[in-house]
Amino acid sequence: MFFLEILNDSIINLKVNKFRSFLTMLGIIIGISSVIAIASLGEGGENLVVGKLKEGGYGKFNVSINKNNTKFRNKYFFTPNLINSLVQTNKFKNISPDVAENVLISINKEKEFGYLEASTVEFEKISPIQVISGRNFIPLEYKAGENIIIIDNITANQLYGDTSQALNKIIKISKDWDKPLVSYRVVGVMKNPIEDLIKLISEEYFPRFVRIPLKTYEKNFSDLPNKYTTLVIESKFPKNLAQDMKEIKAILNSLTNTKNIYEVNVKNTGAESFEQILKFLNIFISIVASISIIVGGIGIMNIMLVSIVERTNEIGIRKAIGATNFDILILFLLESVTLSFIGSCIGLSLGISFSLIIGTFIGVQPIFNYLFMLVLIMVSIFIGVIFGVFPAVKASKLDPIEALRK
Repeated sequence: MFFLEILNDSIINLKVNKFRSFLTMLGIIIGISSVIAIASLGEGGENLVVGKLKEGGYGKFNVSINKNNTKFRNKYFFTPNLINSLVQTNKFKNISPDVAENVLISINKEKEFGYLEASTVEFEKISPIQVISGRNFIPLEYKAGENIIIIDNITANQLYGDTSQALNKIIKISKDWDKPLVSYRVVGVMKNPIEDLIKLISEEYFPRFVRIPLKTYEKNFSDLPNKYTTLVIESKFPKNLAQDMKEIKAILNSLTNTKNIYEVNVKNTGAESFEQILKFLNIFISIVASISIIVGGIGIMNIMLVSIVERTNEIGIRKAIGATNFDILILFLLESVTLSFIGSCIGLSLGISFSLIIGTFIGVQPIFNYLFMLVLIMVSIFIGVIFGVFPAVKASKLDPIEALRK
């Protein structure tokens, strides 16, 4: 028998029992569609969140002090005078102290971890926020040291039901567990910088973000006012980032008459860490979903074994008119592969459709990896071969005389 004839016979046999064929393919369909939807939405979500984080750090870098250097002295701290000297070189767009740390925020009489940034006029230009309600700090407030604060929108909604209701409310913050809480008046509500990631994972447990003026931070928390260990610098032209990083180090060495005290790094936005975490989660969930493809393969093998019992007489007739064991093996193997292939194509279509529909509702643009889709189809076909071999071999070894008697 020719290959095309065997393939045609396989398709005809599957058409005879359309509903059973569909149920047989169901495991493959569910597996492929699940993996496609999870992978495309996961990659889309990763691209959305990490992209926004990277946007915040493009063309910006940090300069920090290596306090482990034996030559380090207090005079090497970044001071307002040293920062002013850097500004006067007119080589950089913006320069600001970069002061941020984990704090404890009193939420419903319990202390929860939050991320605090101490802001200046220049810092707001380098790392701007999106104000949802209220306002940002005004220039006078950066110098006054008043206890005012900007909180993130998720915290505001959780505590007060609405961002506008949070305005003029009091939030208490402490630097450590054993430190007293300090009260701050909310003047504005900003968008949580990782809100998109929180929506994808969990809105119950999330980092809380707050900003206060640098002078306020120094008054309430700092042991070394007007002395900073890190600066954040924005290049005039992002493409010159590498050159600016070398230049700032040379300028600092010249101003302080020292070497190897200052270290320069690209501003850490957390993008790389989030990217690795999201990639791992995406791969892990995809692997879990892939298990249903294997289950689908077991379903195909089970139905093919049942089919042998039902078609024993047919096998006997085919062998009686000249079909070889190899012809019978190929016939049943092709039926198994055809079920896997058609199931994977249907699953692929459903997976793409589900991704687009779900993505519309959650605000994520799915990213489709067509090479990955091709690999999934090949894996599905391979599973059809693996789980179809045993039934095909069993069918090919039937004795034609015994088969005709049944």
